[in-house]
Amino acid sequence: MKIVLVQPARAQSYIGFHHIAITEPLGLEAIAGAIKAKANGRHEAVLCDMRFDLDLERFLRKTKPDAIGVAVPFTMAVYAAQEALKIARETLPGAFLFVGGHHAALNPSDFLNRCDAVVIGEGEEITPELMDRVESGDEYETLPGLMFLRDGKPFSTGERPLIKDLDTLPFMDRSLIEPYFERYFFRNMSPVTMVETARGCPHRCTFCSVWKFNRGRYRQKSPERVLEELKQTKTDDILFADDNFMSNVPRVERIYELIKEAGLKKSFSCQA
Repeated sequence: MKIVLVQPARAQSYIGFHHIAITEPLGLEAIAGAIKAKANGRHEAVLCDMRFDLDLERFLRKTKPDAIGVAVPFTMAVYAAQEALKIARETLPGAFLFVGGHHAALNPSDFLNRCDAVVIGEGEEITPELMDRVESGDEYETLPGLMFLRDGKPFSTGERPLIKDLDTLPFMDRSLIEPYFERYFFRNMSPVTMVETARGCPHRCTFCSVWKFNRGRYRQKSPERVLEELKQTKTDDILFADDNFMSNVPRVERIYELIKEAGLKKSFSCQA
C-alpha cells in the first residue's frame, strides 16, 4: 500500500520564522521508519513537503496513494492542514485520510469531520497497525490511540500507553526527505539534520503543550543510541530536536564524551 505523508504548507502566521529556519519533518520520518521496520515491505511511504511542493493535488494525482497522513505539529499549522485534507479528499475520495501531531492529539475536534481517523499520541506503534487494517479492510475500532466519528459522534478507541523505552524505536527513515534535503536549514546551518534524543519535559509550564502531549513524562534515549543516530547523519550541522536538551546534564556530558571518542566532527545547536 502506498502512503503519502504530508507536511502542510507554511502558515501565514509564522511571522517571518521561515527566514530563520525550515527544518525537516522529523515526526513524519519517524512514522516512515516505523512503517519500513514493521510492515515487511507491504507499505511504501513518500513525503510531500508542501513548504516546497505547493501543488498537493498534482502530487497526489502523480503518486496515487491508498492512504494520506497529514502532520499537525503546531497550532499555527491547523488551517494549512485542514486545507491539505480538503485537497486530498477532493482529489482522491477513496483514499484513507488520517492526521497526527501535537495539536491534532490535543484538539482532535478540529479534524474529525475532515478525515477518517486522528492518531492520539505517538504514531510509531499505531500507524503500521492502522495501515495493515486499512489495507485488509478490517475494523480498526479495537486499536487504542485513535479517534474518529462513528454515527456522527466522536468515538475514542482508548488511550495507548506511551513508548517506555525510546531505544526500541526504529531509526528514522531519512530517505523520506531526500527530494528536499538540501533546502532544510536553521539559521546559518545549511543543510541541517535534526536528531531527537528525548521526548517530553520535566517541567509543567502552563503555556506549553509538550508535557501534556507526553502525559507529564520525560523519556530519554540512551547516549549510545543517540551516538548511533548521529553516525547515520550526512550533514556537518546537527540540530537537536529536544524541547529542553540540557534537562539531564550528566546524560548530555556522556553524549559529548561518546561523540569525542567516535571522532565525529560536527556542529551542534539545541534548545535549553
